[in-house]
Amino acid sequence: MNILPLSLPLFCLCLSFGFSRGDQPPDGSPVRFQINMDQAPENKAPAPGPVPDQSTPLNAAKLLLRALQEKTDWEHEPYQSLPATSPFVSQLRLKSILFRLEAVQGYVTGAAPERPPFVDENSIIAEGDLAMAYILLPDKTNPYVYAATAVALVKKGGQWKASLTPGSFDNTFLPFDDRIREEAEKLSSEARKKIFGLARQYSVAAVKTALEHIRRFRREAVKGTTDDELKKLIIRTVKGN
Repeated sequence: MNILPLSLPLFCLCLSFGFSRGDQPPDGSPVRFQINMDQAPENKAPAPGPVPDQSTPLNAAKLLLRALQEKTDWEHEPYQSLPATSPFVSQLRLKSILFRLEAVQGYVTGAAPERPPFVDENSIIAEGDLAMAYILLPDKTNPYVYAATAVALVKKGGQWKASLTPGSFDNTFLPFDDRIREEAEKLSSEARKKIFGLARQYSVAAVKTALEHIRRFRREAVKGTTDDELKKLIIRTVKGN
């Protein structure tokens, strides 16, 4: 099955992530996550609900996703205090960072309403005051294909804050501590590898779930067909609907 990892030149700072068919996970086999398809939203967008606090990496990542969905300008609460951007970043540099983030926002806001993006709770990795979370983006035209982007998070004053550079701690307020900065680089490097594996696992799991659904509820209609034939049936059904 071809997975569509997100790989745009705009994201060259950390992640190569884009809808380019045929890309392969870096360094061989994809990293395995314990995924939960119950997290994947189906058929309806979640209710807005209360604004997540920033007490956990999961909440901060959800808040970032919500900010992208609402196309925030980052100047008003609850989003003003979310960015982990260093105060020493120049306005010109900040403008460049936000320009790159707009590309991610395009995928988030362009998602089908019945299949909104979501933060994958099971794949979050936290190391001290650093963390990496992942946002899964179901493809708008193909419900069995997922892409993903990583969110770097830094804890400060008991609150988790999000880097505005996808999957990277660049331009954040990390202390001038070699150990912490080495750990940040390690998490960013791992994110480059894991992002492909996570997207692929959700895509494969979605196809398997669909195949089981067909076998269970359309058993007579598909009796004797192979998996490849069933996949073609899924594609014809989606395109015909």
